[in-house]
Amino acid sequence: MTTKEERREYDRLYYLRKDGSNRNRRPERIIKPCDYCGDSMSLQPNQVNNRGHNFCCHECYCKWWSENRRGENANRWNGGRVKNGGGYIGIRLQPDDFFFPMTGKRAYILEHRLVMAQHLSRCLLPWEVVHHINGIKDDNRLENLKLLGSNGSHNTQLNKWCLKLQKENQELRDRIAELEEAGND
Repeated sequence: MTTKEERREYDRLYYLRKDGSNRNRRPERIIKPCDYCGDSMSLQPNQVNNRGHNFCCHECYCKWWSENRRGENANRWNGGRVKNGGGYIGIRLQPDDFFFPMTGKRAYILEHRLVMAQHLSRCLLPWEVVHHINGIKDDNRLENLKLLGSNGSHNTQLNKWCLKLQKENQELRDRIAELEEAGND
């Protein structure tokens, strides 16, 4: 906390007129150029952003942001790799990339589809499905991927995989039951 004397000194230095009269005065304004358009603007000392940028209007701020803080210049840019809600990894492609036609609205493609397309040296057709053999969605090694002709065959693969896991699970339960019986004897 500040003492009364410190507060009075602050008021005397910053809010009293230079001639010493007791009438309050506003702090002197600072003229700075806008960082986007260059127009001059008048700012109070507390409005000047010495660490960052100063803009004359919201429009200039938005234009500057869209030019300087997108893509590789963004604060949280991680090389164009994102993990979506389904557990798949998306890769951002540039418009001049050969595989760009496979991207969605925001220029992202699922990594496992990109790996398969690069292996085949062609764009995948929309109905072609890339299946993860081991079921791990972010394991995009080529040996873990299998190209299927349609979603129907993908469902068949998933059913086979589920049946295989159910069979292994049953075998393990039977083995546990045998071991428990042997332990009770």
